[in-house]
Amino acid sequence: MISQNKYNPDALIVKSTLLLSSTLIVFAAASLTPALPAMQEHFADLDNVGLWVKLVIAIPSLFILLGAPVIGIGVDYVGRKLILVISIILFGLFGTLGFFIHSIFGILVSRALLGLATAGITTSVITLIGDYYSGQARVKLLGLQAAFIGIGAVTALLIGGVLADYNWRNPFLIHLLAFLLLPLILFVIREPEGMVKKPQSSSTESAQTTLNQPSDEQPKSQSIEVSVPKKLLLFIYFTALLGEVMLYLVPVHLPFYLQAMTGANAKQNSIAIVAMSLFFIIGSLLFVKLKERLDYMTVVVVSLGLVSIGYEIVGLVNDYRLVLLGLTICGLGAGFLIPNLDSWLTAIVPATYRGRAVGGLTASTFLGQFLSPILTQPLIQNLDFDLDTAYGLVYIISGYVLTVFVIVTFIIEQVKKENLEVESLE
Repeated sequence: MISQNKYNPDALIVKSTLLLSSTLIVFAAASLTPALPAMQEHFADLDNVGLWVKLVIAIPSLFILLGAPVIGIGVDYVGRKLILVISIILFGLFGTLGFFIHSIFGILVSRALLGLATAGITTSVITLIGDYYSGQARVKLLGLQAAFIGIGAVTALLIGGVLADYNWRNPFLIHLLAFLLLPLILFVIREPEGMVKKPQSSSTESAQTTLNQPSDEQPKSQSIEVSVPKKLLLFIYFTALLGEVMLYLVPVHLPFYLQAMTGANAKQNSIAIVAMSLFFIIGSLLFVKLKERLDYMTVVVVSLGLVSIGYEIVGLVNDYRLVLLGLTICGLGAGFLIPNLDSWLTAIVPATYRGRAVGGLTASTFLGQFLSPILTQPLIQNLDFDLDTAYGLVYIISGYVLTVFVIVTFIIEQVKKENLEVESLE
């Protein structure tokens, strides 16, 4: 852990601050999802209003993915805490602007700026967890972080659903909660020693730069070099991108799907997404136990396999309660996937490269969220079916795509294991 005389990252207040900060990551989408149908009705005179309204949810993801790589560099070279403090302030300011803006295009601009702030929160918090903790302690806290993200989603959805039934603008005010966390971050979080580095001329980093060494014991030169595992990073990034393209179908399309299928209102939409979020929390809490038995790659196969099964159920049934069943299975898989990718990435990269690596993962995640409505909305509009059937087909196709990815990944992993066994026998 951090080698400072009076600072203990294992303290409950430190962990609580990091976990509570993580809940803000999902506020940008979760708080407004129940309000989308009412927002679309308000701006009904606009051409392509369905796409514009869904971009209100998706546009922060675009600016998260654009900003995260740059912010990741800042986290490594400027400091984790400074980026987090600035991001929290901007999150609260830009998140509430939509309440006051009367143009959907003005709202989109404020949401874009909110995306940059969210990128700063996401990248700095995950990097701090990677810095402060190692081994099973890191796995456990990243599982808890994912659970708290789910708690944040549930909280935002429930409050957003209630507020949206009064006025679709009200959920924007939920972002003010960020300011309640600011004093904790200022006084509880401390910059890890020795983590802010000058730019390296090489893409390799020292294997010895760890947080559990006192700063005066750090090597003066990069005596031991290890290459960043770029191929493995690319696989993790692609898995995060694909996973989020699929998972984001729920906040973007589910309210419209349920409304077309059952005439669901904002509260019912919130309950459906909350059901998925609750099982996301359960999956995140169970992740530590699952990881004790399975390796990272196998957890990817299990988690995306569950999401694919859940989506097939959501797309094939025509009953609200059965949709809830499919969403719970999907949520369980997502609860395994997110902390698994975070834990895997922070474990394989050197500490002084961690901010940039996490920035890449953040960018991949939110690229998937941004692409989700862009890839699927034209499909829905061009399918010559009733609206509820068209939405159902999108979920069925998505489940099929995930199934193919899971099968291919499983086969490749088994072939690699067999080759390693043959090499060891030789």
